[in-house]
Amino acid sequence: MQLVGDEQSTLEELLDEADRYVGRMPATPGARELKARLEKYRRTIGGWAVHAPTDEQRAAMRERLGEVLRIARNTAPTLKRRVPTE
Repeated sequence: MQLVGDEQSTLEELLDEADRYVGRMPATPGARELKARLEKYRRTIGGWAVHAPTDEQRAAMRERLGEVLRIARNTAPTLKRRVPTE
């Protein structure tokens, strides 16, 4: 079964979002692990162009990305908007 374009785009958007959160995290072993997981997931999804994933593989990837994104959202520092002072 081919990976539907919209689904691949969604997975790539999740990867990018999680990567932005992880990029704001301090350099800790946990942050490095999350970064390594995201890179592994990105390579895996890229490989699906050659070897189409099963429904179970796609579901597992969505679950794993969701887990990393939840961890990253809860761990990354919050960005605060600066108010210009005059």
